Amino acid sequence: LTAVTMASCLLVGVLAVAACAMARPVDDAMPEFSWDTIPVYIHMCNKTGAFSDDSLQFLAKFPMVTIEKGQGEEVSTCCAEDKILAVAKSIKAINPKIHTIFYYNSVLDWEMYRMHDTMVANPSYWLRKSDGSPVRKAGDHTFPQPKDGMLVFDFTKPVVRDFWASACLNLSKTGFINGCFADRANEETFPGVSAATQEAYREGHDKASQCAGSAGTSKNTARAATAGGKGFAGGLSSCAS
Repeated sequence: LTAVTMASCLLVGVLAVAACAMARPVDDAMPEFSWDTIPVYIHMCNKTGAFSDDSLQFLAKFPMVTIEKGQGEEVSTCCAEDKILAVAKSIKAINPKIHTIFYYNSVLDWEMYRMHDTMVANPSYWLRKSDGSPVRKAGDHTFPQPKDGMLVFDFTKPVVRDFWASACLNLSKTGFINGCFADRANEETFPGVSAATQEAYREGHDKASQCAGSAGTSKNTARAATAGGKGFAGGLSSCAS
């Protein structure tokens, strides 16, 4: 990370942790918090592979850490879920109290995830324009992606909402992931998509986030959704409703 990127991550962390502290009392389902020092968290990845022991020791000092999709991308292309989980296990071995957050996108089908294999195998999962062609959108160009953009999850369909939310829920059941950072939680407008489909997408997008979240996902300027491990509802009934 550059100094600017690191500063941005830490600033977001200050705001996020402070907001949590003001919203509800701190308990064991929340990251450790104290006003004795400036509250920060860190959001990053190491594209060259595993973190060094010194780096893990540094990460373990934070109350909360989000591991990004690009973890180990220069070593292998798949799968981000496994790589993020491996880092979380290593960090928690040093500091069991730390909250480790799984990063994924609530709009874009990033191809380094195992989820992409399911998307490719199920064209009915793709959000489509009025002319029937799939919606494709570009993401952060720091990370590898197709030149014509990535597929978009069709949250108008309960099966897609279940599929997307299960990625977060299943990782939380490992005991090493405390929550999920659902990026682009407020992006719900796509050129070429009919007004009716767009409205259905908005409703489905919210339902999917609520299903993966402890008490529902609130949209905010950081475009993040986190869910404490203890707060997950059993099953995926809210995704299908």
